[in-house]
Amino acid sequence: MDFWLNLKKRGGDWLGKMKGLPGQVNIWLERDPNRARLLIWRNRISRALIYLDKHLFRIAAIIVLAIFAYSTMYFLYWRAPRPFPEQALITVERGESLSAIVNNFEQKGIVRSSLWLRAFIMLLDGERNAIAGDYYFPEPVSVFKVAKMLHNGEFGLIAIKITLPEGVSSMEMAEILAKELPAFNPEDFVNEVLDNNYEGYLFPDTYFLTPNTKASNVILMMRENFARQIKPYEADILKSEKSLNDLVIMASIIEDEANGTLDSKRIVSGILCHSKLTRPFNITTAKILTL
Repeated sequence: MDFWLNLKKRGGDWLGKMKGLPGQVNIWLERDPNRARLLIWRNRISRALIYLDKHLFRIAAIIVLAIFAYSTMYFLYWRAPRPFPEQALITVERGESLSAIVNNFEQKGIVRSSLWLRAFIMLLDGERNAIAGDYYFPEPVSVFKVAKMLHNGEFGLIAIKITLPEGVSSMEMAEILAKELPAFNPEDFVNEVLDNNYEGYLFPDTYFLTPNTKASNVILMMRENFARQIKPYEADILKSEKSLNDLVIMASIIEDEANGTLDSKRIVSGILCHSKLTRPFNITTAKILTL
């Protein structure tokens, strides 16, 4: 308290000196600029201390009210909804109005209030800067973060590592993928595989897929991988005098009948094809070439 009173008294003394000596300050500015700047800053600080002393309780009340108002608004409208949808993926279509966008985000449970989401987007830079695309929310976020993502086009689409083990069927693949990819439809995946006879042509491997990857994209990726993996064995396929489809069927039989070891797969393939394995191979890709 003594320190405060002393500082206040000294501040008042400095204010009196500064008010009474404007010409002297100009002289100091010319002769000693550093001392003049110091006097000016001490004058400003003194004024601030005197103002705080007179209005301390009013300022404290305003701060408390502001904190209370912010906390109330955050708790009621701005924080993430509970419960938050798991692995939420929301699509913003090109040309979609801001009203439709914010209403969709509220309906899907991403924000508590579409009104506040709209307000924060417009505060950032107006209606036209809600960028179209797929937005992924792996964890709860506040309405401030959602508005920032829509304004800046921060889609949150981080690639997910998914491993499809060797020997799984298309239905089993669909189950694995559906657990990790929100946009993936397992029924579409299985139907496309069956309709186009792709069973056996989807290469099991480790893939890095974004959450908005759809079934048709996964199938295309796996078929392209199959084609790359089998390319080194094209000469062996021609020598076998069997079609690729026949070899794929043999591979399925090998997978079903063998107990999972390389030796057992060689035995089964030898029985099927009546010949010996002539060179090492990648069992996942070239088990159909064990001729």
